[in-house]
Amino acid sequence: MEEPNESVENAYNEYYKLKNKYETEIMKNKKKISNNQSLSAKEKRSEFLKLKPKCINCKRPGGTIFSTKYYSENTKKGENNDFIDDYRQLSARCGIIADPCNLNINIHLGTYELLPDILENIEKEIKDNKNEIIDSKNKLLFGYITTETALQNYESIKDYVSHFTSLLEQYLKIYLDITDNLEKKQLLNGDIERTYEIIIEIKQCIISFNELESTQYVRDAVHIYINNLLPLLNKISSLKYKQNFVYYNEDLNTYNLIQKKYKIENLEYTSFNNTVVSYDVGLKINKGKKPALIIVDSDATSVPTIIEPSIQTNQKIQTNENDQLAKDEGVYNGNIVTWNNPKYQQLWDKLPEKFKMALTNNSEWMNEFMHSCIIAKSENKNCKFVTPKNLIVPPELSENDEYNFGEGNEAYNALFNKLDKSYQNTLFSLYSEKNGVNNYSMFIDTLNKLLAKDLGFENGYF
Repeated sequence: MEEPNESVENAYNEYYKLKNKYETEIMKNKKKISNNQSLSAKEKRSEFLKLKPKCINCKRPGGTIFSTKYYSENTKKGENNDFIDDYRQLSARCGIIADPCNLNINIHLGTYELLPDILENIEKEIKDNKNEIIDSKNKLLFGYITTETALQNYESIKDYVSHFTSLLEQYLKIYLDITDNLEKKQLLNGDIERTYEIIIEIKQCIISFNELESTQYVRDAVHIYINNLLPLLNKISSLKYKQNFVYYNEDLNTYNLIQKKYKIENLEYTSFNNTVVSYDVGLKINKGKKPALIIVDSDATSVPTIIEPSIQTNQKIQTNENDQLAKDEGVYNGNIVTWNNPKYQQLWDKLPEKFKMALTNNSEWMNEFMHSCIIAKSENKNCKFVTPKNLIVPPELSENDEYNFGEGNEAYNALFNKLDKSYQNTLFSLYSEKNGVNNYSMFIDTLNKLLAKDLGFENGYF
């Protein structure tokens, strides 16, 4: 089985891309027969029966088997013999059973629910259980049940209420992180304050122009608007609304501005860990496959002996997984960094150039990120942006009025020092204090997100 090294999203998209291409080709051939007016109905039926779809991967007649299977928590158990969440399995294999090609896609996807629906169902369960407690109390009061029965009912129902209340808190936290995110609010408020300051600057330029009649002030106002205010307004809009577009209604000939704080997909939730079990696409020639050798005895009546040759070239050399995941260190050859471990080298070649330049300035940061990313990829997860261990937070202010985050962290210095002073002050306010100690985790997380975007890190799939 080919080791899965694709992200779930990429594998999912490739699966349906291949499936659509395969089914489109079949429909195309069927339409060609249906539209042939020279054939009778019987002849068309005969032609349909002769159709043999080709495998989407190896192009041999035999087709491809695309399947979707559903597993519920009552029919499938996990490795620890625990019931697991519902999930569906997408698979694609070569349809030539006797001699299939290497095509092997196997993806496990959880079932998704909307967070508001989950919260509503949990609240309903809590309310129903509380009503049962009230019902038991009333029955006890009027003598329909004994005290012992009422206590037993109460104890069992109390555990249910406690369990569902705990679930409600967990899901409510997830929901509020999406719909009422504190970190996003702080960034948004800081940006809005900055827009007021920029507008004041533009107004001051217009006042100066009216007084001195110098066109330079007009140019300055336009420059500030284009380079400072407009990008900031676009950023505020993207922070405020996940959906922001104009809808044209052809029937009424009207345009409607649609603005939503979050998309429906943002509220979709599954507790199942989506995984790519196997992902092997692209034709690979099996050079080791040879026809069976038939040895016939000189006696014509004897039964031929069939000897299957051992296939050596197609066998994979079993390697120790720990050797593949062993921590490697980059080797500097001038401005070029190379790696001894092939997996590290493959990953390094896929990283954005700007991100690699930032990493090469800090070897410890580079080695730490590469190792964590290799481990994440082995678990079919996206790579996370790693904070340098020597990052100085809060940064030191140098004599030239620039902030320094420590040796080797020039990328942080360049990013932070090009920010407006008001934005810098907003970021500096992102900390919490406990027992006289400042916790700058919010500041670091926000700065990492800004730097990741600036370096082209994207979502961490390489």
